[in-house]
Amino acid sequence: MSTLNVSNITDGTTTVGTSYVVNGPAKAWTLYNQATPAITNSFNTSSLTDTSLGQGDLNWTNAMSNNSYAAFGTAPVASVSTPYVTATMEDSAQSDYRTASKWYFQCVYTDSSLTGYFDGTVQSASIFGDLA
Repeated sequence: MSTLNVSNITDGTTTVGTSYVVNGPAKAWTLYNQATPAITNSFNTSSLTDTSLGQGDLNWTNAMSNNSYAAFGTAPVASVSTPYVTATMEDSAQSDYRTASKWYFQCVYTDSSLTGYFDGTVQSASIFGDLA
């Protein structure tokens, strides 16, 4: 295997430091519809596993180096009482909620007038950390 060691990368117009390319951007992101379920668009996401109402796994194409990465998710919900409610996307009580190869999520209403899990139709997730 060869190694290319450079400080910057350019396309002729914009230059960016390689440390940003290696360490900065999301290592995985996904736009998905859990109600169907289907991935609409993604980067480094191999599949969506729908395990239950409002719960599932996003599986990575290329694994992270460990389970110590940042995971963020949203799921806007249209309703009469609350036009948009953001979902809580992670459950720390789940023992394997974050592994090197997947992220377990739960989509839960955060408005007190709405309770329980839901399958969002426009859910998104962003993952930041180190690839293996």
